[in-house]
Amino acid sequence: MKSKKNIKYQIEEMREWFSERYEDPVHHCPHDGREGGYLYIFGGPYDARDILENTFREEFSEKAIEELIEELEGECFEWSKKQTVDDFYQDELDSISFPSEPLSDLLDQIENSEKAILELKPDQEAFFHHLVFIHTITILETFLSDYFISKITISPSWLKSFVQNNRDLSERKFSLSEIYETHNQILEIAKKYLLSLIWHNLSKIEALYKCTFKISFPQKSPGNLRKAIIKRHDLVHRNGKDKDGNLVSVTKNELTDLLQEVRDFACDLNSTLEKLTVPEAIENIEAKEEDYGF
Repeated sequence: MKSKKNIKYQIEEMREWFSERYEDPVHHCPHDGREGGYLYIFGGPYDARDILENTFREEFSEKAIEELIEELEGECFEWSKKQTVDDFYQDELDSISFPSEPLSDLLDQIENSEKAILELKPDQEAFFHHLVFIHTITILETFLSDYFISKITISPSWLKSFVQNNRDLSERKFSLSEIYETHNQILEIAKKYLLSLIWHNLSKIEALYKCTFKISFPQKSPGNLRKAIIKRHDLVHRNGKDKDGNLVSVTKNELTDLLQEVRDFACDLNSTLEKLTVPEAIENIEAKEEDYGF
């Protein structure tokens, strides 16, 4: 049945639909110098007339479709499919290789950082201390994310514990057809969710570990690490100044202490997790994440 909306609204609705899915290849498609065209890496080339007529001829008027086709062909004759958010995350997943030994990777990174600061000349220290300080928090983030993702990847039971106890995932609504399509993609859905998290938000990440593995972070470290994360924010986002405009400095001793703090934290957390067996976590499955202020 044809829409009773006026032509202006029909065109606007079709234009919005089209622009969400297709774009001029000049934006994101690499140019093929030899052939003089584009490499349609996301699909294409597509003809606006074919797309609009096949999609909307039963719904909208022929006049509205023709007007939009004329408009779009004035912009571009051959269109590319847009890269979707799912495409982006799949590319991210495909490009990431999660280390099998996250702790060893962290320890190597810390050792390299410690060697680097010993070799600095006095006139280099202020600048490079800032860089190593920021990098140390990144080392911690990477360890926490790699460790978590590697655990749920190798163990269906850990994955089940995570999905059942994480409110964002457990409360998602699916139709029967979506359940059929996605039941074999639970791990990929979980990974996409985890890649979207900010892993230096220690309160949220601790809640994530608690609701999945039923363990707490080592208590001797989080307070100091949270202070270091605030300083890292000043260095990265305030150009090395605090919220009052004062310059933030990083001394060699402070940097050495932070590296040791991160090393101890990671080793303690690893020790706690390695003592667990999967059944221990599943037996305590009733401990939902709201119990931890997630």
